[in-house]
Amino acid sequence: MRSSSQPRSLPWPELSDDSAVQLQALLSDFLVLFESHYLGQIHRYHHERSQENLTQLSFLSDDPIPPENPDNPPF
Repeated sequence: MRSSSQPRSLPWPELSDDSAVQLQALLSDFLVLFESHYLGQIHRYHHERSQENLTQLSFLSDDPIPPENPDNPPF
């Protein structure tokens, strides 16, 4: 779960240019494999949360989007 606070500073090791590029490729490949395996669950999670937010907004009032007053200027 992602925290809303600032991430902690990590003691990053010194890497050669080649090692940094190889590590970046490894992490990128892992992320692609992870997302392709869990894409359905990730999509479902975000879809359910967006539906919950839409449902919660409908409880705020009978008319969640107030009608525009034609007498109000646009800005």
